[in-house]
Amino acid sequence: MNIRDRIQSIIETNPSDIGVLINSGDTIIFAYNEKKPLRSASIIKLFVLSYYIDKNIPMDMKIKTDKSAYTHFSVISELGIREATIYELLLLMISSSDNTAANILSSLAGLDKINDYISSTLGLTETCMNRLMLDFEAALRGYDNFTTAADTVFILNRLSKNPAAMDILKRQKDLSGLMRYIYSGVDFYGKSGELCNVKNDSGILKSERGVAVAAVLTGNIDNKTAENLCGLCGLLAIGANEIIY
Repeated sequence: MNIRDRIQSIIETNPSDIGVLINSGDTIIFAYNEKKPLRSASIIKLFVLSYYIDKNIPMDMKIKTDKSAYTHFSVISELGIREATIYELLLLMISSSDNTAANILSSLAGLDKINDYISSTLGLTETCMNRLMLDFEAALRGYDNFTTAADTVFILNRLSKNPAAMDILKRQKDLSGLMRYIYSGVDFYGKSGELCNVKNDSGILKSERGVAVAAVLTGNIDNKTAENLCGLCGLLAIGANEIIY
């Protein structure tokens, strides 16, 4: 069974809970449910990054980080960082998926302004940020963050045109998704996202074969299967038929 068939086999067992889009330039390599909104988890942070870059907010602006803003899964919380620049917050938000950094940046901008930017400036109607990171009480009340594979590929393509954004995306530490079966020969710029019953990954993959942009969103699928799917999509994106050593 080739890689494309293996991807299709996973999709067939979970047809409504997967969204995938893999592009290379104007060529669609693979697409499935790419316009279906699914829970974004930390993938939504890509849109926060884009907001700050497009608004030309000074990267050296310093922001106080009050302890009341500290969350779990946060370098800022672990080290007790009390002040950081916009650039440092963006870097931590993407590279380590720092939820404190994401919440500080989102609160500073305002969710309404971020959503207006997504809908009005970007023209995306299926992506929305309705709560801060780890605000599960809001999630229980029906407020959550959503995006689509197509919107995620769109924002990655937009960010790829900005050197500062690409530098930040290259430092993302999670390689358990699209890069799962790739160990050399590929430069990766991306952002993953994970919650209970959600495993997402997205990124730009640059290799000697060209450049591909991929997004894989999943829900209500066991983590191992989701990671396998992401890894297979990474291989398909770079035109490989087997693990890359």
